[in-house]
Amino acid sequence: EPLSRIPTPGIQTKMSLESALGSVVKIISGKSSGTGVIVHPDGFVASCAHVLEESDEIEVWFPSGYSSDGEVVARDETSDVALIRCRGVRDAKTVEFCPTSKVALGDPVIAAGFPSKEDGNQFKPSITHGFIRGLARSEDHSIIRSDAEVRPGFSGGALFDQDGLMLGMV
Repeated sequence: EPLSRIPTPGIQTKMSLESALGSVVKIISGKSSGTGVIVHPDGFVASCAHVLEESDEIEVWFPSGYSSDGEVVARDETSDVALIRCRGVRDAKTVEFCPTSKVALGDPVIAAGFPSKEDGNQFKPSITHGFIRGLARSEDHSIIRSDAEVRPGFSGGALFDQDGLMLGMV
């Protein structure tokens, strides 16, 4: 569905959303699939650690339509975060982050991810929208609760703010 027809409350411009979605990738790991975000142009992708549990073989599909084998280079099971290195990456658009200090209750958000391994739309993530419903901050992390629908396969995807900046991982 064209982005111009998707209701996105509070998103400043269609361009900010399209740009943000250019950093969201599809991950296939054994029998499971999920989502990740490009965090460095040299092919580093962040995702949820549980997305990568079932297999040593990881395939990462980039928005421009090519795939790369991935290797887990860091994993933190406690916070459910993993970092994947992909080789031969070209034209990678990295995600831009929003400082959590600028996040407030009621802010509009977009969740982006790939809903299933069998999804025919292989290179474009699905999106849902909602609002920030809760915030918790400590010295070392922040938790953002949103009412944006998170579908199976969205794990490791991004929660974006109204400017297309990443607030956190879903």
